[in-house]
Amino acid sequence: MAEKVRWMMVVAALLMAGGCGGGDDGAQDRASTSTTEQVSSVEHIATAIAQSGPEFQETAEQISACFTLDSPGCTSTIYGLNYLSLQLEAQTLALNMQNVADPGVAGYQGPVPDEIAELYNDTFAAAQQLDYAMESFNNGGCVDITQPNCSTLNTTVQIRADQLSSLIDAWSPYL
Repeated sequence: MAEKVRWMMVVAALLMAGGCGGGDDGAQDRASTSTTEQVSSVEHIATAIAQSGPEFQETAEQISACFTLDSPGCTSTIYGLNYLSLQLEAQTLALNMQNVADPGVAGYQGPVPDEIAELYNDTFAAAQQLDYAMESFNNGGCVDITQPNCSTLNTTVQIRADQLSSLIDAWSPYL
């Protein structure tokens, strides 16, 4: 029994020593890790989209269906709550995207890979543009979306929401 324990200790020591050594094997491991890192980065960023994208799109569809408040069940209160949800979901989407791509954040996964950089930038910008449109709508005192200035602000929010929804759809190959 003591002989078996001794052999297990020798094997464990060899395995640990092999893992600590330098040389070409270590360089090859780091090279394969960096390749995995880039693929992982695409997956992590796509996951950030998948975490909040579908909820955003569902709310955007509800708001689009109530655009003029003439659909059954579309009251100003429901519309206002959906607008609040839409803004929070756009902010959450932008925050999730930033968390995986910003080196200053604990969730940083690496730089955005070139293959998705344009889509990432467009999606992030669209989320921010929608947030700005929502702020303008909120600051406009739009209790009644049929008021002249509110109608224009409402249309801008609709356009921005549609743009962001289309960009979320463009992520489908990565999800």
